[in-house]
Amino acid sequence: MFRIRYIAIRWLTVVAYAAIAGSVALLIESALASAVEYTVRGTTGNRSVVLIAASGTTLALGLLGVAIPQVRLRLWGLFGFRYFWQYPPLWVAVAGAAAYMDFLQFSLFRTSAGAGVPWLGIVAVSCVAVVGALSPLWRLQEILKVKGGVDSDSAASESIRLSDLPVEALIEWAKDDREVTDRNQDLFGHAAVAARIASRIKVNPADVPTMVVVGEPGTGKSSIRNLLEQELGKEPSVVFVNVSLWQYASVNAAVAGILTSLAKAIAERVDATSLYHLPEKYVEAIQGLSGWTGMIRLLGRRRSPEQILERIASILHATGMTVTLYIEDLERFSGAPIQMDQEQRGEASLDEADLCGPIHAVLHLLDQQQRVSVILATASLRDRLDVGKLARYIETPPVPTEEEILTLLHSFRRHCLTNYDYIDPAPVLFRSYLDPPFGIVSWDELRYREHKVINPMLALGRSLRNPRRFKHCVREVIDTWDTLYGEVDFDAVLVATALKLSYPAVFSFLMNNRDAIYFHRGHKGARDAAKGGPGADPALSVQLNEVVERSVSQRDRRDARQLVSYAFAIGGDLSRGILDSSPQSFRQYTHCDYLRRFLAKQAVPERESDQRVLRAIEQWNKSASPELAELLLDEMTNESFDTFAYRVKQGGELALFKEVVSRLSVHSAAPWKSHRGTVPGLTPAWRLVEKSNTLSSEKHSDVCELLAVCMQNNIPLACELYHRCYRSSYRQSFSGTHLFDKGQLEEQYQIMISCLLENYVDKPDRMLAALKDGESWTVFHLVWGAHRYTAGDLCGVPFDGWESVADTLTRMVERDPVSGLRYIVPFITREDSERRIVEYDEDAAKRLFDMSRLLPLFAATPPLQSGSAALLVRYELVQSVASKLRKSSSS
Repeated sequence: MFRIRYIAIRWLTVVAYAAIAGSVALLIESALASAVEYTVRGTTGNRSVVLIAASGTTLALGLLGVAIPQVRLRLWGLFGFRYFWQYPPLWVAVAGAAAYMDFLQFSLFRTSAGAGVPWLGIVAVSCVAVVGALSPLWRLQEILKVKGGVDSDSAASESIRLSDLPVEALIEWAKDDREVTDRNQDLFGHAAVAARIASRIKVNPADVPTMVVVGEPGTGKSSIRNLLEQELGKEPSVVFVNVSLWQYASVNAAVAGILTSLAKAIAERVDATSLYHLPEKYVEAIQGLSGWTGMIRLLGRRRSPEQILERIASILHATGMTVTLYIEDLERFSGAPIQMDQEQRGEASLDEADLCGPIHAVLHLLDQQQRVSVILATASLRDRLDVGKLARYIETPPVPTEEEILTLLHSFRRHCLTNYDYIDPAPVLFRSYLDPPFGIVSWDELRYREHKVINPMLALGRSLRNPRRFKHCVREVIDTWDTLYGEVDFDAVLVATALKLSYPAVFSFLMNNRDAIYFHRGHKGARDAAKGGPGADPALSVQLNEVVERSVSQRDRRDARQLVSYAFAIGGDLSRGILDSSPQSFRQYTHCDYLRRFLAKQAVPERESDQRVLRAIEQWNKSASPELAELLLDEMTNESFDTFAYRVKQGGELALFKEVVSRLSVHSAAPWKSHRGTVPGLTPAWRLVEKSNTLSSEKHSDVCELLAVCMQNNIPLACELYHRCYRSSYRQSFSGTHLFDKGQLEEQYQIMISCLLENYVDKPDRMLAALKDGESWTVFHLVWGAHRYTAGDLCGVPFDGWESVADTLTRMVERDPVSGLRYIVPFITREDSERRIVEYDEDAAKRLFDMSRLLPLFAATPPLQSGSAALLVRYELVQSVASKLRKSSSS
């Protein structure tokens, strides 16, 4: 009976509209008939003009009255096919007006000769009858469509679970960012929650209690909404309305948005002209009346919020429809951070609670309406809205278990480490940190022994239990790895990505203090910048702990600290020695900023690629390929090789060093900086020889052979090699013993002097070519020997036969003074360490050279245009002495 009353009211309203429209049309028709001098009724004249004018006017009035308020609503509901007999559309009033006008004229103004048949009325009534007869077929079609659907329970039981997903399918799932719209896509069991909610709505659609879905962002509330919409879409009488509150900036806008979405959804099915401007009227009702507009509205009838929402109930009761209103993102107006603990959140003030009163009120009123079911989706029950009092049923989205996440992460990690064509330089001990420890057969046992066994994988499993977070982590890691595989450590990428997604405030702090991180690790390039900069705080661990305490819930703080410890070696209880063993982790800073690579996610140029060096080392170990020696001549590759030099097989160090020296011997020494020990390729190759376990006698014999070869055509390279041997012998090697003894060093020096006497005496052109534009101190270091000039023993002549060498040097200068004079300057100048000045050493000049031949050349040669500052000062000093001597001799 309750429903019949609403149906009767609707029909009476339509009939009233039809009578009014018909009466207005008759008045217009009469006016038109008088204007064209026709008798309205009672004559047998042609009445086509009057009928056309009346019909057109009636149609225009009907369309004008119906179409204007429906501009923003869909026209499908305006046609009224679905609920024609329960809630007839307003176009029935237009047809009724035409029929009323035509039949009234036919009955009142018939002539004796009879009148024409009232065709307009017959057509209008026929249209209403035909549409009314066809409307049940529409409903039958929807019912049959539902009967042919798939049972939700069986479909849900056949859907695959996340734990059963192969790793390839897991990666494809992670790359697909679309929401779950079908139960076959459900991997977390959300379909069961949606089916449970739908069953409550189907059992008693007239009185469905309010329900709430509680879960932090990313747990699948949107997936439940999509699956619920799919479940309820099979019910023809259920209207599903989804509203997200994130798009509204104020509470009143959110209230209006809820009611607008509700009105539009109803208007898609029935003629809902009465709901037009309903949201605005409701907001006005709850805001009260003020100003001139309020005084004007007082003259009319003011409705309460309950009466305004009663319009929705009248339509639903008449049609038998049920509206399911799914309101998402309720935490938009909850007013408390989601990630905080209860003690951190505090109590919301009364003023803040009053701000959410309109939302709470409209939800309460909608909950009181029959045939309206409200489902709320929020992140927490602890908010200002107090949804726990509104909701009778509370649902929580299912989340994967820790074991499922750990198992999937382990499979995903194994896939990425083994299914890519690259060389992994990380040692097995480092990789074992994210593997299940030996002897532990289950994750439960590992969790039980967590206080004894350090394993960051457990922290990863707990941090990534959120489905969205887990999906985004897999996607970001695979995107990074597809671009940078082999160029950065995979475990570092995995842990850092999980840290960024799970604890964004902690990750943001670390990125904002990158200089401090490098300073904390002893980064050589950031020390100077960090000394006075804002990031140069040595108490980085203290600051980090404050951020963790402030932004991470108490239950997750240990996991956050463990991830930071693993990725950046800050704080925590992990062994830094083992963690630093990975050459491509974020804790390394030898040749590359791997953290910058990770953040940029750009392909590494071939020249800077680690894999280029690793492949060359692997080829050298297999077949002594010369590619590695060629790479070492590239200055950019030197530090990269130092990082991975430990991978050169034992016994191949000396062979590699020989190959590098043989290639350097044909190069010019101009770009070398031998004084600072940065000869391209020689430094890393020599360090490898120092670390090798080869016997000292074998190294000595090979060095002597190389010295003899280098002295043939590259004197600077021979001097550099000898000085490295000398410095290494007086510096403790890795084995704790000296590399060469004094006798071996003396033998190496004698070999160089013998080669000098044999190959270059009386050959000035060959000597100049063999110097290869080396440093100005090359000849000085060669002839005096490191053991003498380091001790300051520069008395007498360097060795027997020096006179012939000095004469050859003088002839070399006479042939090319610009290139040769700079090699003479170190012999004839000295630095007074006490007075810190450079002096002309007249005694050494007379003892070592024939200065009568050299000084005129100094005086006539232009000053040097390039060279070190010390060389330029000494050269200018000798030139001034030569000029003075020439002036005195000429006078």
